[in-house]
Amino acid sequence: MIPNIIFYTISTPLTHLSPFLQTYALLESDRVSKSAVFSIFTSAAAIAFASTTISVDFDIDPSKRLHAPDFYGYMPDENRLLVFLLMCFMTISHVLMKILACSVLLRLSDIWFFLYMAGDMSLYLLFKLVRGDLRYWIRIDSMVGWVVSVIVRIGVKAITDL
Repeated sequence: MIPNIIFYTISTPLTHLSPFLQTYALLESDRVSKSAVFSIFTSAAAIAFASTTISVDFDIDPSKRLHAPDFYGYMPDENRLLVFLLMCFMTISHVLMKILACSVLLRLSDIWFFLYMAGDMSLYLLFKLVRGDLRYWIRIDSMVGWVVSVIVRIGVKAITDL
């Protein structure tokens, strides 16, 4: 539980924001530095390793597999290292694509970047609403509970996406 709290409150916002800013600065620069590219890749690899480790730990937990066998169990009993490495590779590529896309979009136009972020956030909130998962776990009654839930969902998604 503690590694999850550290990952989602301290590590994720800093590691997501750092490569985004570095990529944006790299696109603005006239000269491409090998150390800057290495730093961006290292940040993406750190994000990928941390999130893959958490996913694997949750998936191979016997109590979770017993409680929800339809959800947990994608990690086979054999070749776990190969699956882990492939998950890391997929996450690295996803993070690098998102960072590069956001940096290029922001470089082209602030308006297009904010429209993209608003659309992404709207789809996320719509998905949560359709699944019946929009209301956050904080027990606040009336409309205030809904407002707090939306604000918390937007805050968490904004921090963890960039």
